[in-house]
Amino acid sequence: MGYIASRGYRRELLFGDSHLKSELVPELAAMINTWSGFLKGEAYRGRMERILELVAEHGIDRVLADVSRIRSLIAEDRVWTNEVWAPRAVAAGVRAMAVVLPQNVFAQLGVTHVVEKLGEVRILTAQFDDALDAQRWLESPEASGQSSQNGAAGSA
Repeated sequence: MGYIASRGYRRELLFGDSHLKSELVPELAAMINTWSGFLKGEAYRGRMERILELVAEHGIDRVLADVSRIRSLIAEDRVWTNEVWAPRAVAAGVRAMAVVLPQNVFAQLGVTHVVEKLGEVRILTAQFDDALDAQRWLESPEASGQSSQNGAAGSA
């Protein structure tokens, strides 16, 4: 049982396929996205677009991106995520994002670069090696906007 479930929060499946599972945690206005495998180009971007649709539809302001099981993220998709997707995520209401880092060191470098850039578009970010720690952070005063800090939180 994960931390979210142990705290009595419901998880509602919003989207799922072989590469992405998106779950709503209504009590926290949060979404947990669990990624796996390798995606690039339109396959990756289409799923990222779906996340934006779900954020807007459900009034989500906090996102947990568990990318611990992805193989890599190509340079073009990293740039697209930072320059196109991230500003749209902010406009849709995302204020905070917890990221569970990939196990693969090369994928980790790419993801870390993306996360660092997210702070530049005013998404509070925190990086974790463990999904349970990331889930705990989702309900923290920092992630919920009850603290006065803006920008990147850095690694946790």
